Amino acid sequence: MAFPFTSSIPVFRITFDIPNEVLIFTDLIQTGYSSYGGTANFKGLVQITDPDGTIIYQGTGFSMTAPDFTTPDIDGSTLTWILNNIPASLTSAGLFTPGLYTFDYVCTMNNGTTFVCVQETYEFDYVSPTVTIDLSASCRTSELT
Repeated sequence: MAFPFTSSIPVFRITFDIPNEVLIFTDLIQTGYSSYGGTANFKGLVQITDPDGTIIYQGTGFSMTAPDFTTPDIDGSTLTWILNNIPASLTSAGLFTPGLYTFDYVCTMNNGTTFVCVQETYEFDYVSPTVTIDLSASCRTSELT
């Protein structure tokens, strides 16, 4: 039997929660896996690497060659589609580390007999806006820009 999906099928989103300095991983297909053999059979493991090459999160059993899906990060049988509160990589000053992050997602529909690996990169960079107030006034009108 052919494997039900390829590396183009699992789709995820990463959100950076600025005030809490955490990353949130969300599988976007979720119940859509039912067309590939049922959501209860879907399991996924996550690994996140920061711009310095340091693994800041790795699910238990994660491997690109021989993953163990015993304790998955994403589990269709429990409808766990979000991995919350992954601590972000911070600089020595306690600020979010900007740069190119790598997200690896290993997924299976048959408990690891066959699996796919999805790798995406994303450039996180936040520049705080600078506010400049220019006030001009005259006897007739005033303008604030």
